[in-house]
Amino acid sequence: MAASILITAAIPAELHDIAEHTENITSSIVGRRELLSGILYGQAVSLLITGPGLINTVQAMTAAIEAARPVMVMNTGCAGVFKKTGLRIGDIAVATREIDIQMGIEPGDSQAPTQTLPFPILIKDGVEIKKHYLLKKELTNNTFTILTRLFANTDVNIAKGPFVTVSTITSTNKRAANIFSHYQPCMEAMEGAGAAHLACLYDIPLIEVRSASNFVGKRDKDQWNLPLAFQRSATAVKECIRCVKEITG
Repeated sequence: MAASILITAAIPAELHDIAEHTENITSSIVGRRELLSGILYGQAVSLLITGPGLINTVQAMTAAIEAARPVMVMNTGCAGVFKKTGLRIGDIAVATREIDIQMGIEPGDSQAPTQTLPFPILIKDGVEIKKHYLLKKELTNNTFTILTRLFANTDVNIAKGPFVTVSTITSTNKRAANIFSHYQPCMEAMEGAGAAHLACLYDIPLIEVRSASNFVGKRDKDQWNLPLAFQRSATAVKECIRCVKEITG
């Protein structure tokens, strides 16, 4: 089997358009999850719906990595965007790091969402990881360049920066402001730190690309645009696969 790129998302709608453009699709079951394999722009890919949240992501990705041994992971889908970034709904960001902001010690009211643990949850190449997962700078920068070029003549903004992973979705402007003041993230989602943990553990490069479906903070579903976020994140991922040699150098 040719070396494949594993593309993961939480729900089927986030990978639907990518699957529609993937040729010669076959289906297998890994860890009681369906893994679709095929060819996208000449590149072998595997598509995995993990389910939402960290636990689903880690379980599903572990099974897929053990079965398919991918050379790269791309984590994608929708996310909440922080208003202070200046980004809008439908804009796209590439993660430079993933931060599991709910991993740590319970803080006081005026402090960060959690204080850093006194011990690591993973040690890799002598580096202790407690809640921050740095993604490979070259891959992130190359992905950002490719997407900036793709959307150059559109109204879509492309950014790169930290993402935060939560298990409890932020639903107040006060908490959104608190998170932003401590981490300056672009986006909030529920799966990225799990994907980053496994990518680090298995020594697999990870790229995370998401499109904003809503603003982080007070929930106003009338302002959400999930279909737009699904479509744009899928368009971004397809372009990354088409230009994968440029991304990896």
